[in-house]
Amino acid sequence: MHIQIVNFQLKDISEEEYTRMATELAPNFAELPGLLGKVWLANSDTGTYGGVYLWENRDAMKSYGETDLFSAVTN
Repeated sequence: MHIQIVNFQLKDISEEEYTRMATELAPNFAELPGLLGKVWLANSDTGTYGGVYLWENRDAMKSYGETDLFSAVTN
């Protein structure tokens, strides 16, 4: 198993817009090969958001970083 922590700052989007987008995208995470679980992170005081991911193996973790879904939540 591998744990991955992803953090990012919101830019050009409000917290409310991000929350709405994250809610819409959440079902897509359930379909990621090798993802065993995800915990969403949010600190509205600093504008830092992200997630803690539990992956079945390193290859699944690396593959996620190359997906449109990863780009959608980190850009």
